Amino acid sequence: QLTFFSAVENKLTGTIPDVIFELNKLTTLNLRSNKLRGSIPTVFNKMTELSVLDLSRQRMDNNKGLTGPLIDFAELQNLRRLDLSTNGLTGTIPSTFLQSVRTDDDVFEYVDLSSNFLSEILPSIFKDFHDNAFVKDNMISSIDEEVCLEAEKRE
Repeated sequence: QLTFFSAVENKLTGTIPDVIFELNKLTTLNLRSNKLRGSIPTVFNKMTELSVLDLSRQRMDNNKGLTGPLIDFAELQNLRRLDLSTNGLTGTIPSTFLQSVRTDDDVFEYVDLSSNFLSEILPSIFKDFHDNAFVKDNMISSIDEEVCLEAEKRE
């Protein structure tokens, strides 16, 4: 069974191929810098072996990139790196976003949601990501108080 798949900086277009979701032992999927479009399928939540998922930089050269709402990736407890930056994701960040990810050890690397169109509140789950979450260049209008309180504790 395939565990690692990378097709960085190719000319992939269209939606994320369904065949990807048949690779149930996949631990790393890196499709950075292509021209994929459409929404992020919720079936990603069934890919529980994933530790690295990089779908960043799909929005370029008049391509809107991955669009629609951000799914919560709530079942991916092994995830240590999630990069969805430079896409066209919209709406709010789910309150259950990455809720199963273990952030209390040295294995968790980062989550990057920069350069999308995410809006409203940065949910309290972000307090667990410490300095390993990036959300710049979005339309977030407020931050949950728990995130701020946790940041103050670390100072």
